[in-house]
Amino acid sequence: MHANKGEYREAEALLRQNLSVEANARSGDYLRLARDVLAPTGRVDEAIANLHTAYARVPTFCTAYDAAGTILFKHGRDVEAFTEWEKGIAAVPKCDLNYVHMAHALVERKRVGDAKQKLVVLLKKSPESDGAVIAKELLATL
Repeated sequence: MHANKGEYREAEALLRQNLSVEANARSGDYLRLARDVLAPTGRVDEAIANLHTAYARVPTFCTAYDAAGTILFKHGRDVEAFTEWEKGIAAVPKCDLNYVHMAHALVERKRVGDAKQKLVVLLKKSPESDGAVIAKELLATL
Protein backbone atom coordinates (compact mmCIF):
# COMPACT_ATOMS: atom_id res chain seq x y z
CA MET A 1 0.00 0.00 0.00
CA HIS A 2 2.81 2.41 0.79
CA ALA A 3 4.38 1.99 -2.65
CA ASN A 4 1.01 2.50 -4.36
CA LYS A 5 0.66 5.80 -2.51
CA GLY A 6 4.17 6.89 -3.48
CA GLU A 7 5.42 6.35 0.07
CA TYR A 8 8.56 4.63 -1.11
CA ARG A 9 10.63 5.06 2.05
CA GLU A 10 7.96 3.42 4.16
CA ALA A 11 7.49 0.59 1.66
CA GLU A 12 11.23 0.01 1.41
CA ALA A 13 11.65 -0.03 5.20
CA LEU A 14 8.96 -2.67 5.63
CA LEU A 15 10.25 -4.86 2.81
CA ARG A 16 13.85 -4.62 3.96
CA GLN A 17 12.82 -5.42 7.53
CA ASN A 18 11.12 -8.57 6.30
CA LEU A 19 14.06 -9.51 4.08
CA SER A 20 16.53 -8.97 6.93
CA VAL A 21 15.18 -12.06 8.67
CA GLU A 22 16.35 -15.00 6.56
CA ALA A 23 13.37 -17.13 7.62
CA ASN A 24 11.01 -14.44 6.31
CA ALA A 25 12.88 -13.65 3.08
CA ARG A 26 10.79 -14.70 0.10
CA SER A 27 11.43 -14.23 -3.59
CA GLY A 28 8.18 -12.28 -3.89
CA ASP A 29 9.47 -9.69 -1.44
CA TYR A 30 12.60 -9.18 -3.54
CA LEU A 31 10.32 -8.75 -6.55
CA ARG A 32 8.10 -6.22 -4.78
CA LEU A 33 11.11 -4.25 -3.53
CA ALA A 34 12.59 -4.13 -7.03
CA ARG A 35 9.43 -3.48 -9.03
CA ASP A 36 7.45 -1.30 -6.63
CA VAL A 37 10.14 0.69 -4.80
CA LEU A 38 13.60 0.62 -6.37
CA ALA A 39 12.76 0.91 -10.07
CA PRO A 40 10.21 3.73 -9.62
CA THR A 41 12.78 5.70 -7.62
CA GLY A 42 15.44 5.30 -10.34
CA ARG A 43 17.54 2.68 -8.57
CA VAL A 44 17.56 0.34 -11.55
CA ASP A 45 20.79 -1.55 -10.88
CA GLU A 46 19.73 -2.21 -7.30
CA ALA A 47 16.33 -3.36 -8.55
CA ILE A 48 17.92 -5.80 -10.99
CA ALA A 49 20.24 -7.16 -8.27
CA ASN A 50 17.17 -7.88 -6.13
CA LEU A 51 15.45 -9.63 -9.02
CA HIS A 52 18.56 -11.74 -9.59
CA THR A 53 18.36 -12.73 -5.92
CA ALA A 54 14.69 -13.60 -6.36
CA TYR A 55 15.22 -16.00 -9.23
CA ALA A 56 18.47 -17.37 -7.78
CA ARG A 57 16.40 -18.47 -4.77
CA VAL A 58 13.60 -19.84 -6.96
CA PRO A 59 14.85 -20.45 -10.53
CA THR A 60 11.31 -21.03 -11.79
CA PHE A 61 10.02 -17.65 -10.55
CA CYS A 62 9.25 -16.39 -14.04
CA THR A 63 7.78 -13.11 -12.82
CA ALA A 64 11.22 -12.03 -11.58
CA TYR A 65 12.80 -12.53 -15.02
CA ASP A 66 9.91 -10.66 -16.61
CA ALA A 67 10.16 -7.77 -14.16
CA ALA A 68 13.90 -7.50 -14.83
CA GLY A 69 13.30 -7.39 -18.58
CA THR A 70 10.52 -4.85 -18.25
CA ILE A 71 12.48 -2.54 -15.94
CA LEU A 72 15.58 -2.66 -18.11
CA PHE A 73 13.58 -2.05 -21.30
CA LYS A 74 11.79 0.94 -19.77
CA HIS A 75 15.21 2.41 -19.00
CA GLY A 76 16.54 1.93 -22.53
CA ARG A 77 18.75 -1.03 -21.71
CA ASP A 78 17.44 -3.23 -24.49
CA VAL A 79 20.22 -5.80 -24.75
CA GLU A 80 20.04 -6.54 -21.04
CA ALA A 81 16.23 -6.60 -21.14
CA PHE A 82 16.09 -9.13 -23.95
CA THR A 83 18.70 -11.23 -22.13
CA GLU A 84 16.54 -11.30 -18.98
CA TRP A 85 13.44 -12.31 -20.92
CA GLU A 86 15.42 -15.04 -22.70
CA LYS A 87 16.67 -16.34 -19.34
CA GLY A 88 13.07 -16.48 -18.15
CA ILE A 89 11.97 -18.36 -21.25
CA ALA A 90 14.82 -20.84 -20.80
CA ALA A 91 14.08 -21.32 -17.09
CA VAL A 92 10.30 -21.62 -17.44
CA PRO A 93 9.39 -22.37 -21.07
CA LYS A 94 5.65 -22.39 -20.41
CA CYS A 95 5.56 -19.02 -18.61
CA ASP A 96 3.76 -16.68 -20.97
CA LEU A 97 4.82 -13.39 -19.36
CA ASN A 98 8.33 -13.35 -20.77
CA TYR A 99 7.21 -14.17 -24.32
CA VAL A 100 4.42 -11.59 -24.42
CA HIS A 101 6.34 -8.71 -22.90
CA MET A 102 9.41 -9.48 -24.98
CA ALA A 103 7.26 -9.58 -28.12
CA HIS A 104 5.72 -6.20 -27.30
CA ALA A 105 9.21 -4.76 -26.77
CA LEU A 106 10.41 -6.23 -30.06
CA VAL A 107 7.46 -4.67 -31.89
CA GLU A 108 8.23 -1.33 -30.24
CA ARG A 109 11.78 -1.61 -31.59
CA LYS A 110 10.45 -2.43 -35.08
CA ARG A 111 11.61 -6.06 -34.90
CA VAL A 112 8.27 -7.51 -35.95
CA GLY A 113 9.70 -10.75 -37.36
CA ASP A 114 11.42 -11.54 -34.08
CA ALA A 115 8.24 -10.72 -32.18
CA LYS A 116 6.20 -13.07 -34.36
CA GLN A 117 8.72 -15.84 -33.76
CA LYS A 118 8.44 -15.45 -29.96
CA LEU A 119 4.66 -15.50 -30.12
CA VAL A 120 4.60 -18.62 -32.29
CA VAL A 121 6.90 -20.39 -29.82
CA LEU A 122 4.60 -19.37 -26.96
CA LEU A 123 1.59 -20.82 -28.80
CA LYS A 124 3.44 -24.13 -29.17
CA LYS A 125 4.79 -24.25 -25.58
CA SER A 126 1.75 -23.00 -23.69
CA PRO A 127 -1.30 -22.99 -25.97
CA GLU A 128 -3.81 -22.82 -23.10
CA SER A 129 -2.23 -19.91 -21.24
CA ASP A 130 -3.66 -16.42 -20.95
CA GLY A 131 -0.60 -15.28 -22.86
CA ALA A 132 -1.60 -17.49 -25.78
CA VAL A 133 -4.79 -15.48 -26.12
CA ILE A 134 -2.75 -12.27 -26.14
CA ALA A 135 -0.27 -13.82 -28.58
CA LYS A 136 -3.06 -14.69 -31.04
CA GLU A 137 -4.47 -11.17 -30.82
CA LEU A 138 -1.06 -9.59 -31.30
CA LEU A 139 -0.18 -11.88 -34.20
CA ALA A 140 -3.43 -10.92 -35.91
CA THR A 141 -2.37 -7.25 -35.83
CA LEU A 142 1.19 -7.76 -37.09
